[in-house]
Amino acid sequence: MRRGLPLAGLIREAWLNLRSGVTRATTLATAFILTAGGLAFAGMSLTQTAVHEAVAFQASGASTLVLKAGGMVDGERCALLAQVPGVQAAGALRRLPDAVISTLPEAPASAFAATTGLAAVLGVSTPQPMGAWVSGPLAADLGTREGAILPLGADDATVAGVFPYPDDGRDRALAYAMVSEVPVTGAFDECWITVWPQNPQVQALLSAVADTPTGDDRTQATIGALNTTRGIAFDRSGGALLREWILSAEVVLGLAMGALTVRIRRLELIGALHAGVGKPALATQIVIETTAWLSAAVALTGAAFWVVAASEEVPTALSLFLGALRLMGCATVATMVGALVSVLALRRRMLYSYFLSR
Repeated sequence: MRRGLPLAGLIREAWLNLRSGVTRATTLATAFILTAGGLAFAGMSLTQTAVHEAVAFQASGASTLVLKAGGMVDGERCALLAQVPGVQAAGALRRLPDAVISTLPEAPASAFAATTGLAAVLGVSTPQPMGAWVSGPLAADLGTREGAILPLGADDATVAGVFPYPDDGRDRALAYAMVSEVPVTGAFDECWITVWPQNPQVQALLSAVADTPTGDDRTQATIGALNTTRGIAFDRSGGALLREWILSAEVVLGLAMGALTVRIRRLELIGALHAGVGKPALATQIVIETTAWLSAAVALTGAAFWVVAASEEVPTALSLFLGALRLMGCATVATMVGALVSVLALRRRMLYSYFLSR
């Protein structure tokens, strides 16, 4: 090799080294996949677990806050909370006398009146404009579905929608109930809002929708989660800290891998310096060789990441996949930096000491 070797010559030299096994590309790529890929997979698993826990938290109703203030909730102010960033839905609710359904006269259903926004809070997917929303357990006992008639005697009602209400620890007030839609005007007993992500400031806004008097009577207004079995707050700070540690570990590992690629060939590389090869040419050759085996390693791990992530819905799968690639990308860049710095740190005078220590 000569000091002025052109790029084509460097590429050819790198290819010969890769093909002959001088670079130990297979060994290095395997080590990179097992270490950097394993860390990235751990990070992806942490994110996947956090996503599943967040979905379960929301599905249980834990992200739904309920303000209870009998007869003191302003329906219009409650409905306006739906415009607050982070509030996905909001609706007011008041209790009505129990409804006696002629097909189930021995089991009266709880009856409520609610503003339109409560349909989204309850999970009524496509509510009809007129009629009553019926809880899942009540609809199952009646054998009814959306569009059917509820036999209430003189005031029959149409089933405008069915909302799920599983027995998972949530407040059982609406477990066996029918809810009629009413205008937002007037006073209500409760205000329900679904908030995600959680925001403590929203709770302060929620308390403002009740016209509670001052003094001891103010204790009549309470705010709580619809379901407290999963805790009152969704906290994944521990998982986030672990992911930051994984990111740091990827960088440290990459720097070490890069240094290793040069260290295992230090005699060869210093010998090239003695033969008249310039450091820029030598560094370029190492970059080409390192890029080759890193590309193969990242491609293989990327394919494995996508196979694992593809079990999720497309947006979640894409987020998991890109997050894992980001970790791999950090390790890849760190490896290149480690290799490049190690090459530039080589000195001709090191040849004798390295030769004696081999």
